[in-house]
Amino acid sequence: MLYPGSLAARWPYNYDMQRRLVPLLVSDFLTVLSLMMGHVAIPWWIVTEGGAQDLAIFAAFGAASAVFSTALLSPLADRYEKRSVIFFGLLVLTACSAGPVVLAAFGMYDIRALTLLQIAAGISSGAVSPAMLTIASELVPAANLSKAVAMQQSAQSTGRLVGPLIAAALLASFGTTVALVAHSLLLLVAVIAAKALPRPTTLRNCTVSGSWLRDIRAAAAVIWAIPLERGWTLATFFSWMFVFPGITIFVPLKVQAMGLGPTWVGIAEAGLSVGVLSGALGGAAVLIKRLGRYQARMSAAVIQGASLILAGLATNPWLFAASLLLTGLSLSVSALAGSAHRTLARPPAFRARMSSLTILSFQVAASVGPVIAGACLARWSISVVYVGFGVLAGSFAFFLLVVPRFREFMGLSHEHVEGWYERSYPHVFSAVVGSREHGAAAKGSS
Repeated sequence: MLYPGSLAARWPYNYDMQRRLVPLLVSDFLTVLSLMMGHVAIPWWIVTEGGAQDLAIFAAFGAASAVFSTALLSPLADRYEKRSVIFFGLLVLTACSAGPVVLAAFGMYDIRALTLLQIAAGISSGAVSPAMLTIASELVPAANLSKAVAMQQSAQSTGRLVGPLIAAALLASFGTTVALVAHSLLLLVAVIAAKALPRPTTLRNCTVSGSWLRDIRAAAAVIWAIPLERGWTLATFFSWMFVFPGITIFVPLKVQAMGLGPTWVGIAEAGLSVGVLSGALGGAAVLIKRLGRYQARMSAAVIQGASLILAGLATNPWLFAASLLLTGLSLSVSALAGSAHRTLARPPAFRARMSSLTILSFQVAASVGPVIAGACLARWSISVVYVGFGVLAGSFAFFLLVVPRFREFMGLSHEHVEGWYERSYPHVFSAVVGSREHGAAAKGSS
């Protein structure tokens, strides 16, 4: 079972709702489980064969490919069925995972080939991520969306917890090739699970007129015109630029610097996953209930920066794993305190595109972060760079304090927040719709 009995109270009571959510949760679990195995096995292979510079290149180009694909493919999930986008995207991702298996089987370490495969994987992820992020809003009523998001995060967190441990055990016992084979096979099973995703409860017309580029520009215009969305996106962008390397490429480098083997990469990654999972299974809900949504979100910013600083200072491997556990908890609280609110506030016709561009900002940050990290690592030790990135991550997270109406927004209930953007900023959406109709009329007249 993916969920302990204590989750029963958090599960939507309607049986049909349960039935509709199960394929999504299973698909999420298997996808993240397999990807986490790859995120341990491939970076460890790169660190041992090519070193820190190769790892920085690999991470930066993979994130950059996700940036461009998210921007280019963002209208997909608004124009077509999300379940189809998820299925075909995961199918491409599975094909990409077969490449490292072949290279490892023949003992051919080639950072150029690995980077190209990572670029292709980033492109498919750019299509899958926004669809997976927003499909729950079409499967359950608004009142149950927060529970559905928590369960989705629980499934993902369970995969994040188990994946690194399995990968570390396979690396230590059988080597890189076996770990990568398992990673690829599990992705194939995730594709099969995605095929069972149900149709939305309310079918909508997915045929959208107008140009593809105009759809992307419309979503970007809405995000920029709403001060809350604009400020929130910028604050998380700059913070994530320094958080992302701290939970990815810094982990194997720190483990190697402490003179430890691949098993500790798995334990450290599992610590991160335990933190995320503990938040999803009730830790975040308790903090939000006790402190309030706004205070919980800002407390998470403090924990996030402090835990990354602790990870940089750690000389004991268990302390290092514990620091990543705190980082995972802070990430979980940050997501659960705001993600469902943000999704509900957006008009349904804009949700996937706006989510895509939000993901895009994270991916730009994730591509810039490793480049900065690589330059810093060329001059300073991993511990010094880790601490510096923790300080900057925490500092930028506090930009949320000055985002207009952020505190007011976080204080709204899920019932009041649905459609809040359109009610609060009707002129923004009327301007976008008017522009789209004008463009369509001009195209027709020509």
